[in-house]
Amino acid sequence: MTNREKAYELITKDITDQLMEFQQLAIVDAIELASKPEWISVEDRLPKIGLNVLVYFPDPYSIYRMSIAFVVDSAHYDRVVWSINASPTYWINLPSPPKG
Repeated sequence: MTNREKAYELITKDITDQLMEFQQLAIVDAIELASKPEWISVEDRLPKIGLNVLVYFPDPYSIYRMSIAFVVDSAHYDRVVWSINASPTYWINLPSPPKG
């Protein structure tokens, strides 16, 4: 094997190892992101109709700005109808109940 071939083999092996490591880190990051719930804007996506979620609604006159609610209808006069008398701006899935 020539020096050039050896150098090529070392570079190729190093790049392959780096790519594999990068792939593994990307998978770990994706799993961590998926396991960390984040607030979702109602402008980006709505929860499924009838699914209870925790909602946030900005109301400067109320001490309560979060509630459990669900979407009743999303095609009613081009607006979303919620199960509460408020207009949530963000929502997040409720956690699973404790086991036992």
